[in-house]
Amino acid sequence: MFILIITDKYFVIKTRDKILESAISLFNQFGYSNISMQRLASELGLSPGNLTYHFPKKEDLMLALYLMFKKEIGIVIPPKKENKSDLYLFDEQIVNFYHLQQRYLFFYLDLLEIERAYPVIAQQHYIHIQDQISRLEHGLRYCIALGLINESDNPENIKFLAQQLWFTAVFWPRQIRVRGITDELDHLRKTIWHQIKPYLTDAGNKKVKDILEQTLTADTTIKT
Repeated sequence: MFILIITDKYFVIKTRDKILESAISLFNQFGYSNISMQRLASELGLSPGNLTYHFPKKEDLMLALYLMFKKEIGIVIPPKKENKSDLYLFDEQIVNFYHLQQRYLFFYLDLLEIERAYPVIAQQHYIHIQDQISRLEHGLRYCIALGLINESDNPENIKFLAQQLWFTAVFWPRQIRVRGITDELDHLRKTIWHQIKPYLTDAGNKKVKDILEQTLTADTTIKT
């Protein structure tokens, strides 16, 4: 067992949870393929046998991490029936998604490699992708009902917009590195809102302007 001391209180962290959190940190730093189970055990100060007691194979570890990831992202983007997001809540989802993406950065950078190595994860992730795009589409259609996004003559347009937003957000870390530019939350937010802008009503444009101005004011206040 591991014991973490915070504000004079004792919190017992199970070995399994410690392994998972350490794996996330090491995978983010060095890439998932560069961290063997032996190295992970060494970094944790565990014997290889203690590590394999909890995760017999690296595949078991990866599957556990993926299930953690799915659970956490399911909170960031609510299920369709619960995703009643106006534009303010949509912006909040962008922010929360960005931070979750930073937490599981290795997954977004090494996704293709992970899927090739672990077909079980790949199969689950294909379903997960469709569900996430569907949730985004539902949120956009809710904004149509609120009069914030224009209802298109072609109902497929909103579906394609949802796919476009998903591509932008999910592949953001990889394309940032390919282009050699700094990864910033504000850059991602503005990119996503720029994609949504052509679909906004006058009321929607006003709300987005307020959202971005409020954020800029908050950032300026913090810096000063």
